[in-house]
Amino acid sequence: MSVNLAVTGYYGTGSSAAIDYLSDIDGVALCPDIDEYEHNIFYQQGGLYELGAILMHANSPYNSDAAISQFVDAVQRENDNNFGAFGSYKFLFGDEFADISSDFLKAISRSSSWRSQPKCVRFSLVKAILQIGAYIVWRRPIAKLGRKYVYDRNKFYFAMPSSEEFRDAARKYTSAYFDMCARHRNPKVRLFDHVIWPQQYKLIDDYFDESFRLIVVKRDPRDVYLLNKYFWHVPPLNFVPPYYPTDVKLFVETWKSVIVPPSDSINQSQVLFIDFEDLVYRYDHMQSKMAEFLGIDTLARKEGAPVLFDPKQSIENTQIFNANPEWLSEVSLIERELPEYLYDFPYKYIPDKSKWFDSRGVTPVKK
Repeated sequence: MSVNLAVTGYYGTGSSAAIDYLSDIDGVALCPDIDEYEHNIFYQQGGLYELGAILMHANSPYNSDAAISQFVDAVQRENDNNFGAFGSYKFLFGDEFADISSDFLKAISRSSSWRSQPKCVRFSLVKAILQIGAYIVWRRPIAKLGRKYVYDRNKFYFAMPSSEEFRDAARKYTSAYFDMCARHRNPKVRLFDHVIWPQQYKLIDDYFDESFRLIVVKRDPRDVYLLNKYFWHVPPLNFVPPYYPTDVKLFVETWKSVIVPPSDSINQSQVLFIDFEDLVYRYDHMQSKMAEFLGIDTLARKEGAPVLFDPKQSIENTQIFNANPEWLSEVSLIERELPEYLYDFPYKYIPDKSKWFDSRGVTPVKK
């Protein structure tokens, strides 16, 4: 049986580098074989994890209907539209995604044609006339003359599964999903990009079977802060606002609230936290560490295949704070406030700014 391995990280912490690192390994296959394809049907609004949170912890007939209706909408949207970097299921897999999603819903719920959720109230002259007529003929009391509820046209879904019933159905669903994405391939390791976010790592027992593994990629916050401020969101690379605050004090506060350190209760057989920098500075050690985590004797690079991750190139994306003397002062607050998140670099390195890259070396910095 193949290992289903998901890699995740926080914004800019190096999950893509880990995907490339693993994709270079013999016996590892990216599923589907699309660069930077993410599986947000699980974690998006209305996705599988939100559905589970409601059905297992805050359920009621109306809550279950609303949650399942949102999930149905998300499934249909991602199935029918070719988003490329996510979804696009009909384009990639025909009807398979719709079928496994339908089987999942049948396992946890039943539906009817009753119009479920009220959308608005309006005055109905026809209803008012009927009410008046019923009063005259049968003396039937009039309650709110002419008031008519308008319901949506969705099916009504009723789902009151026990937590274990939901978990069993969810595990079968995710296993079928992984099989679909693998396109009937059976490598030692089937690799998936962003099936789950780091903050959700404690959920894996609820949604995945024993073949599932998760790698969470961390990174030195000094480098993330500087790249976020001076590189990632500077045209022509990007024209959107920075993801993290560019004020160092706000950045520190955000980092503390967003980054989740490993818990003592972590399932170490299924979840592995790694540092992006270890892929660069301890490449060989990480091979043996990942092999042990994945239950594989050895990890060796694919022969004759293009190399996706080159530590000699990626080292230019480390120790960014050494590239400019002024930046050392700028990140001093990060060093004081976030010492437990700093990477212990084995030696000092001054990166070449002209060799910084955003995606596999194709976007050099213009400064």
